[in-house]
Amino acid sequence: MNHETRDLQRMCSTMARTGLLACTLVFLTVACGDAVPEVEDDGEPRVFFEQPQDGETLTSPVMVVFGSENIQVGAVPDEVDQPREEVIHYHLGFNADCLPPGTVIPEADPWIHFGDGGNEIEMPLEPGQYRLTVQAGDDEHRTLEGLCETIEITIEPDE
Repeated sequence: MNHETRDLQRMCSTMARTGLLACTLVFLTVACGDAVPEVEDDGEPRVFFEQPQDGETLTSPVMVVFGSENIQVGAVPDEVDQPREEVIHYHLGFNADCLPPGTVIPEADPWIHFGDGGNEIEMPLEPGQYRLTVQAGDDEHRTLEGLCETIEITIEPDE
């Protein structure tokens, strides 16, 4: 891979991680094509909550941000002949547990799909306790072994 291609892939990856994917879709399609930057194998892939943290007490609204390691996050293509290997997108389960591997994640309550490759959402929540689950899905929204995390948070009333 030449220096310019590596820089372009790094830039595209950074733009996708920072939530600018929707604004730069045309640029990504032209400049990056369907190429997915290589992920260095530094261990098992995983998904997790960057924020909030498990057990945290917060006030509403809550900013939820997902992260991943050792796997590529990308938008789901318009047409899927076969799911891409090593490319996932996030799903947020609200008061839901991890689904078994190979399960199609429903496109309905309690799941929110991030098929655009996004990794954050601001959620207004009433006071109380909540269980949040981030679960990775492939291009067909099927769950993958070990790519799920559940946390619990408490929302306290505004003062």
